Amino acid sequence: TVFTAEYKEIMFDVVELPSVYCFRCPFNKSNEKMNVRCSYECIEEARSVIRRHKDEICAVFVEGGVQGAGGIIPFPPGYIRSLWEETRKYDILLVLDEVATGFGRTGKMFGFQWDLGARAKPDIVCLGKALSGGYLPVAATVVSGDVYRVFDGELWEYKHFFHGHTFTGNPIACASAVENINIFQQDDVIRKIQPVIQYLERKIKRLINLDYVGDVRGRGFMWGVELVKRDKESFPRDFMAGWRVALDMWKKGIFIRPLGDVIVINPPLSIKLKEIDLIVDALEDSILKLKSST
Repeated sequence: TVFTAEYKEIMFDVVELPSVYCFRCPFNKSNEKMNVRCSYECIEEARSVIRRHKDEICAVFVEGGVQGAGGIIPFPPGYIRSLWEETRKYDILLVLDEVATGFGRTGKMFGFQWDLGARAKPDIVCLGKALSGGYLPVAATVVSGDVYRVFDGELWEYKHFFHGHTFTGNPIACASAVENINIFQQDDVIRKIQPVIQYLERKIKRLINLDYVGDVRGRGFMWGVELVKRDKESFPRDFMAGWRVALDMWKKGIFIRPLGDVIVINPPLSIKLKEIDLIVDALEDSILKLKSST
């Protein structure tokens, strides 16, 4: 509120798309314990929003298939495909934020590939974090040929994208990013991580049977375990169930962070199966200890 009040005069209007939070579906299509009766109302509503505002919207911004800081919320199948189709119809840019989801985090090189495959692509993709394998802070904005050509021209045409930063193009950071990309290609990383992802998914989904677990959701290496008092009823905020579980795991030497009452499990691609066992088994034990506090 403070931000919008202070900068209102220089900000542009935005249009919000409906939530894709399946566990707490705004269209009341989900029950407790991952039981969803979905007819993809959120997809149809997103299409409808774009159609209604097609003459006002210049771009649609969306994360790469999984909301990260929002609570590890995976999009329903076909969601990004529907946005891609609608933006193609009305000449609207589709911008994908793959900072958290890119480079194998969801099980594919980029999260949008689950819906779009190898051929259909967004207009702009934002990369970071895993771009350098986590070794150095580096980010990149990747654009389509059509977007690039808007800024391509002679110096005197002033078509260049002049908005730069002091620390842009650090050669060491860029070298680490290039080498990281080479490793992904040469070592066939995406193929090799598939058995690990399958093991992690099987292991972590068992937690849904615990009393204080309302939802287990995710894709690839990005998982969220939502803690509830019962069914969909949240714990009181001052109870801080997420932090209680996190602190208990820290005592076991496992450092995780909660997003509210969502426990985030987001391991590196190099994790071993025995390390997955260690993390998930410890998480189960820590969740069970909530009973003594309620």
